[in-house]
Formats: sequence, C-alpha cells, structure tokens
Amino acid sequence: MPDENRSVEEQVDLLVVVFLASEQVSELSGALIKNNFRVTLVNASGGLLQSGITCLFIGINRSRYDVLIELIGSICHTHRRFIPAGSTLAIPESFPPLMIEVEVGAAHVFTLEVEHYETF
Repeated sequence: MPDENRSVEEQVDLLVVVFLASEQVSELSGALIKNNFRVTLVNASGGLLQSGITCLFIGINRSRYDVLIELIGSICHTHRRFIPAGSTLAIPESFPPLMIEVEVGAAHVFTLEVEHYETF
C-alpha cells in the first residue's frame, strides 16, 4: 500500500525493537493490541540466566512513540527473583541448591528510522 494512501498514524517511519522477559509478553502484547499497535513476536532464550526472552518488532509513526514508550514502561518493571547458582562446590544432594538473588524483567528498547515500509 503506497504511503500516500495511508493516514499519518498509519505511515510507519520508526521500527521499535523491544527485548523483554517472556513472562511479561502476554500482558504487554495484549496492551499493545488493545491500543492498536501492530506487533511481531520472536521468541528466544539465552543470556546469563538462560531465561526466556522475547523480541517484539513494532512499526509505528513517530507521532505515537511517546504513547508506546509509556505503555512499555507501565508494564515492564524489574523485580527480584532467586535462581539456583551454578556452583561447582561439592554439596551433598540432601542440601538444597545454593540460590542467588537476581534482578529480572526489564525491557530494552531500540528505535530505528524506517526508510521504506510496505504491507502486502
């Protein structure tokens, strides 16, 4: 669809890439859809904690950027969680594993200029 046939809000000129904990995806994607944002989800995992990570691709018009960032910030909070430490100490099996407290759950947002966008 050529850009001249789209309203200003439909013209995509920014690509917002959001990396977040998979446990927050359901709430955020629901809020995005409710607020008429188009979103593509890509699941991944890895990192130090080997936890689930999801990447969201959101094409928007820059006029809606502040609304999007406010929405992401209202949902994606960090919180503390205990995870088993990958210890190499010889601890008898009858003892519980060593646990460490880590901060999880933040969203990391990257914004890229879009030169050209089409929908087929």
